Amino acid sequence: MSNKNFIEVIYKKKVIAFVLKKNFFYSGIKFFTKKSSSLQVGYMSRKKNYKVNLHFHKENKLYVKSTVGEVLFVKKGKIELFLFSNDLKIKKKIICEAGSLVFLINCTHAINFLTKSELFEVRMGPYDKSNKVLLSIK
Repeated sequence: MSNKNFIEVIYKKKVIAFVLKKNFFYSGIKFFTKKSSSLQVGYMSRKKNYKVNLHFHKENKLYVKSTVGEVLFVKKGKIELFLFSNDLKIKKKIICEAGSLVFLINCTHAINFLTKSELFEVRMGPYDKSNKVLLSIK
């Protein structure tokens, strides 16, 4: 389904990230993550006066044994996203401007801020900074 407004990055037959650009459109509701994913990312487009019925989500006890995914939303500005393979070679470079949403599923990544930018970040918690591994490449 990759196109200029939806970029899916696959490495070793697995989706490691995807980017929804500002002009992405889908009529209805679409989830991009597997039903089994501990962090779900979806998109909804509805006509005026469409209603989502009153509801809540029951507590769901989960045991998650995986790396933590991250969702980034570029509110303002322009960034360059670098996605790396396991051997730290650049797999993909993607320019993301205001309105872009990035879902990093299981990949080593870096961000270069090309302009003054503002991002929202969503990730699974609780956050433990000792789980973040900083790397450098030459």
